[in-house]
Amino acid sequence: MNPLRSFRCRLRAIGAHVRSPSDALLVLRLLGWRLALAVLKRTVPIATLVRLMATPGGHAPQDSRRIVELVDWLYGPRRDRDLGNCLDRSLVLYRFLSRSEPRTRLVLGMRRGSSELEGHAWVISGDRAFGETPASGDEFMTLATFAADGRRVEAR
Repeated sequence: MNPLRSFRCRLRAIGAHVRSPSDALLVLRLLGWRLALAVLKRTVPIATLVRLMATPGGHAPQDSRRIVELVDWLYGPRRDRDLGNCLDRSLVLYRFLSRSEPRTRLVLGMRRGSSELEGHAWVISGDRAFGETPASGDEFMTLATFAADGRRVEAR
C-alpha cells in the first residue's frame, strides 16, 4: 500500500472512532500511555507499575463503554496473526475505568497446563470483564489481582 493511501485509511479510521473533542483528548491520553508503557513495563516492577496506573475514585464519571471502545481500537490487534498486547491494554483500561468505578480490578494470570510460559492480563469493572478475558475460568490461573487503588487483593 502506498504511503498516501495508508495515511488516508488512517484518517478515515480516526474519523470513524473520534466523534467529539472529548474523544480526541481521550485518544491523545491513551496514545501517551501507549508510549510510556513501552518503557515502563520493562523498567518498573509490576506492582509499582500497577500503583502508578491506579486512579481510584473521586473523578467525574466517564462513559466506560466509550473508553473500552477506544482502548480496543488503539490497543487491539492490527492483523489476523497479531494478538495485541493484553498487558498494555489492561493497564490502560484499569487506569481509566478505575477513575469512576471503585470495584475495578486488574487480574494477571498464567495459562494452566501449557508447556510454554503464557501470561495474560484482563480487567474486571463492576460485574463486567474487559480486555479479552479468558473464555474459561479454568484456562488461566490467577497470579495477582489488584484493586482500583493499586493494592494487591485476594482473587474473588
